Amino acid sequence: ATAQNRGHTDAALPVSVHVRRWPGELEPGAGTAHTPTPNYWGSTETHFNPREVEAMKKDLSSSISPRSWIVMAALALTGQIAWAVENAWFNTFVYDSLTPDPRPVAWMVAASAITATLTTLLMGTLSDRTGSRWGRRRPYILIGYVLWGLATILFPTVAYIRVTSIAVIMVVVADSVMTFFGSTANDAAFNPWTADIPTSKNRGRGEGVPNLSMF
Repeated sequence: ATAQNRGHTDAALPVSVHVRRWPGELEPGAGTAHTPTPNYWGSTETHFNPREVEAMKKDLSSSISPRSWIVMAALALTGQIAWAVENAWFNTFVYDSLTPDPRPVAWMVAASAITATLTTLLMGTLSDRTGSRWGRRRPYILIGYVLWGLATILFPTVAYIRVTSIAVIMVVVADSVMTFFGSTANDAAFNPWTADIPTSKNRGRGEGVPNLSMF
């Protein structure tokens, strides 16, 4: 931009030019190296945003390791099996083992849906801001999947409660606890982890593994 372009008659003023290029990339038409356009203060340094540099490094090493593929497929399949058990069997268990009244099933489904929504939002945000030697998502995935499995295994023990009203309350609580661990491990941690690993070059294949496990 010049002073004349702004409607003035003064001489052209130097403007700041920021050149963003890949490390080692040459200026168009240059032979061995490029000289960035000086900015207003006479500096010839090329500035890169730190996030852009990290993205460049990630794209340069875009392959997903075989171990990551195996872990991704195993966790995706395990999570979908656990959700299928809850959706297909828990309601039938309450109806057959506790009471034929359909209202406890409705209460359990409603409480589970609310728990899953709030847990995914809160724990997902927390995992975004977590920093540890194992990364952001892995602690939630590891601990969450273990507790999720234990909660699913212990769920049928509610049938040992002989008082129906107490059993109904406990079954709603047990389902909500199981949903909390499942949403923390699968929805709030595992799903973002599957988006963190791939790059723009292989994101379709990376996202295809969790989606394929739903079938």
